[in-house]
Order: sequence, then C-alpha cells, then structure tokens
Amino acid sequence: MVPRPVSWLGPLGPVEFLAARLVEARPDPDLLRRLSELVRAGGVRVLDFVVATRTAHGLVSWSDIDAEEFSLAGVDLLVPGMITEQDIREVLARLAPGGWAIFVVEHTWSYPEHQFRHPGATVVSVAHIPAAVAEAALKEAMSDEEGVSDEEADGEPSW
Repeated sequence: MVPRPVSWLGPLGPVEFLAARLVEARPDPDLLRRLSELVRAGGVRVLDFVVATRTAHGLVSWSDIDAEEFSLAGVDLLVPGMITEQDIREVLARLAPGGWAIFVVEHTWSYPEHQFRHPGATVVSVAHIPAAVAEAALKEAMSDEEGVSDEEADGEPSW
C-alpha cells in the first residue's frame, strides 16, 4: 500500500483506474481542463496520473506527470506513485498499442455526506457499468418505449 501524503483528509472512497487515448506525447490541455472541472465540481479527486506507451511489439514505457504541471491546470495529484509498474503493464496489455494517459480517480460523490440518505438505507455497494453496455441498455429501453402493444393500442393496459 502506498502511504498517503500528510495532507490527506478522510477515508478513501471508491477508486477507479481510467485510460484515455493520447494523440500527442503529453495529455491534451482539454483533458486537463475536463479533469479540473470534475475536481472543482466535487465529483472526483485525482490520486495519480501517468503517461504510458505500448508498441506493437509489446514494449512498454511510461513517465509520471509533473505534479506542478498538473497543479497549474487546477488538478492536484493526491497520491503520486500510487500507480505501480505492474498496474501499468496490466492496463496496457488490454489496450491497443499507442500512447495512453492512465489515471486513478476517487469518486467523492460517494462520501457519506454526499450519499443517498434515507432512514434505514445506506449505499454500501456500487457497480461500474462500461459506457458501451450502458448505451446498449439505454438504446434497448428507448426502443421498447417506442413500441406499442396491441392491448395498449386498444386502450387497455398491457399488464
């Protein structure tokens, strides 16, 4: 486990590894701006961020992001070094060759003060659904709503 910086506040919430395809050798300013917006909105905290490359022959290289460069963009790296060499190799093994930004974010919306609250109910589990799966489910749900059964056409409920 990586030690937390002295400035660390509170418990760690749900954490997610993300990978973004890079067009250039360094993160696009728009990516940093979007991350900064998410941080300012209170949705996430950026724990660590590396730039990594995998060649078509499987050679892997990476570099840590300059924390000062990130700070200027309004994003603080809270646990630089949290992403390990093993993490980088495992993530890149699943991705196409090329340049990638690999980063770890903590979902701060899940903190107790931000959670869904109801007497007798507390959020204790969250499952990640990949965007492609969610979009397919949405498309299916929308097409189901567009179809009208014969019973509904007659004015009778379909239950």
